Amino acid sequence: RDGSWEHIPVAEFNGPIANLKLKKLDDGSVVFMVTGQVDDDGLLYNEEAHQKLSTGRIFDGARVRSWTSLLNQQPYSLWYNKLQQDSSGKWEFAGHLLNLVNYHELDAPGGMLDVEDPLSSFDISHRGAVFIAQDRTVQDPGEFAVSSAYFVPLDSFTLPPTGRPK
Repeated sequence: RDGSWEHIPVAEFNGPIANLKLKKLDDGSVVFMVTGQVDDDGLLYNEEAHQKLSTGRIFDGARVRSWTSLLNQQPYSLWYNKLQQDSSGKWEFAGHLLNLVNYHELDAPGGMLDVEDPLSSFDISHRGAVFIAQDRTVQDPGEFAVSSAYFVPLDSFTLPPTGRPK
């Protein structure tokens, strides 16, 4: 080989994702985790696919801004699955993106609008994922920016989590 890399798409997603993190597992597969927003059904949110009925916004609480940005109704979440090699050695995506958090009251990883590097707000282990999140139900303006650490145990990186973040 000449040392160049061949780029092969392994999956396409119906919404914007960012902050890719990978973790090699003992079986040779690779866990794939990214950030993305969640729609009302717990699926990856795609702003372009949702019809806007107006340009105005109504906020139900005092939590309206983060620094110089208006907060979005759709919380952030962590999405994951595995990349594995097929019998010919080509990488493939094992199914579809799975929502790690899937609770609209948490914004994970926390501080997506105000951290320099969101990759420092979550990590993957062989047994699950750990992340920093903000509770979207907090109404006290003095506690809006408070973040807590959570862990989600995973028996398999190709199945949804069986429990809530702890």
